[in-house]
Amino acid sequence: MPGFTVNVEVLASNKAKFTITGPFQPDTNYRLRYTTKPDGDKIKPGVVYGNSATLEGTNETRENSNSYVDTFKITVTMEDGFGGFGVTKKVTGTAVNQVANGTSFTGKVKWELPAGKSAADYPGWQAPANPVDMTIEIGKNNTYNGTFPVGTKITLTEDLSSANSANPAIAWSEPAFAVNGKESKNEVTFVITNQQSTEVELLNSAEPAPPAPPAPNNPPAPNNPPAPNNPPTPTPNPGPNPGTGSVTPPAADNPQPVQPAQPAPKAADKPALAQTGSALNGMYLTAAAGLLLLGAGMMTAQVKRRKAHQ
Repeated sequence: MPGFTVNVEVLASNKAKFTITGPFQPDTNYRLRYTTKPDGDKIKPGVVYGNSATLEGTNETRENSNSYVDTFKITVTMEDGFGGFGVTKKVTGTAVNQVANGTSFTGKVKWELPAGKSAADYPGWQAPANPVDMTIEIGKNNTYNGTFPVGTKITLTEDLSSANSANPAIAWSEPAFAVNGKESKNEVTFVITNQQSTEVELLNSAEPAPPAPPAPNNPPAPNNPPAPNNPPTPTPNPGPNPGTGSVTPPAADNPQPVQPAQPAPKAADKPALAQTGSALNGMYLTAAAGLLLLGAGMMTAQVKRRKAHQ
């Protein structure tokens, strides 16, 4: 527009600031249009591309998104009294560039016939397994290849671990389903209508997987300490050298009473001499043997070495 200028300041790889100056008029609407390109200049089927804009100084924010989905779909013939469904799968998130084209998952279809009905009540209908698997590919309208009787309740889930091109760098969010504008997480339930294909939308978010925790360092096994040396058995030393052996003292002599000597008998013709000392009758001499014990002291030191853990 004449008289207007636009200044662009790039704040991040996915964020920019536009400053517009010019002769703005009151009660007038203005529109800013800009073009963005996907990484690699190629649009990936099923990837949701979105932008948002906020007017500074106000609470006004506008968002818009777009995606490309392969419009090819198989046609299933539906007899009167039967219907089917299809699943359109899209993906968003900051790791969408790492999602390979053609990535698909396994959907689990659990079905429940109307109350009081069994497969025998529908001649010509081939009842599938319950649950039955179906392939759900990103960027396509995946039509279930079969039909169910009208009024059958369908419960659909998705196995995120079943990706045909698993990428450990991607963490998938829980599936988000929507049928007729009604959203639900992890699973969706709907009822089959007559000769109609119920459209189910499925959205997954691909985010960078958290880094794996480092492997723990296992400490080396400790070495067993060497067996201690047995101390030598001390040998008794017969010599009287204290500290080097032991001495066994001789047994003490049993004391025996000593009888005093009796004077020799005198001849009858000689007169007896007068005694000048006291008699030794009743006296005993006791000999005691002293006992000397020499203790042999001995000490044995035992040293253990312990090797420190490295």
